[in-house]
Amino acid sequence: MRRAWLIFLLVLIISAQLALLSAFHDVEVDGFATGNSVLVIGKWEYVQGSVYVTITPQPLLNGTVQAVVVFPNGTRVDLSYPSPGQSYSFIYRLPRTGDCLCSGYTSGPFSLSPSRPLNVTITQNVSDVPGYLGLVSSVGAGMQPAIDTFAFVVYGDAQVYVSGYVLAI
Repeated sequence: MRRAWLIFLLVLIISAQLALLSAFHDVEVDGFATGNSVLVIGKWEYVQGSVYVTITPQPLLNGTVQAVVVFPNGTRVDLSYPSPGQSYSFIYRLPRTGDCLCSGYTSGPFSLSPSRPLNVTITQNVSDVPGYLGLVSSVGAGMQPAIDTFAFVVYGDAQVYVSGYVLAI
């Protein structure tokens, strides 16, 4: 009888570990922003986590670098440096905003699924930035579970690296 309980306990511990590991989802994107680019982070509302973003402006012909980052709240950061190679990095927290654990799929500027609850896309050379931001914010409107989107605009040429994770609990 003790052996049966021991086996049951071992199976229970292994199952709990697998369930916990499957709750973590990561993302890693390395790309370029050219012209007016939009970096979109999309997630299901029931996940929480954070992303680490690094933006490295590319040098112009005269050797200087020029790029501007606009955050979702409208804050602008000028990345003009006298020497190339300097990077601007920040961590963006992604809060949990809902409780629905429904399954769903999206497409469009970014895709989400139950196995990929976090996604990042970089769209280059956006001619109508306000229109594109409106399109991004309307993706998933009325869907259950709902989608949270966070859009950053990068004006200028830069290398962009994003890595992050979410926990689906």
